[in-house]
Amino acid sequence: MSKRISTPKIPQITTAILGLLSKPLILKILHIVRDLGPISVDAIARHLRPRPPLSTVSTQLGELRKHRLVKASKDGLRRLYAIDRKGFRRVTAIFRDLARSGK
Repeated sequence: MSKRISTPKIPQITTAILGLLSKPLILKILHIVRDLGPISVDAIARHLRPRPPLSTVSTQLGELRKHRLVKASKDGLRRLYAIDRKGFRRVTAIFRDLARSGK
């Protein structure tokens, strides 16, 4: 008879963040923001190939802001995006928890 293992309840925020980070466009945007930020939506779009519509980049940045992976600051009428280091500490904690040994 095999031993039954109970699976832990995974917080919804964990699945949302991991799902977000599984998207190639999101990862490309994060690399651009990390390397060039603070940076505007149109500047991010210019670095992407193929170049997506600004609305697509803006939507993805909104998702990243919602999960606190990027932060925005105002520069006149536009927003500039930068990596939110506090949010990435949470991502690090998620992976640390997943890598933790059960024994």
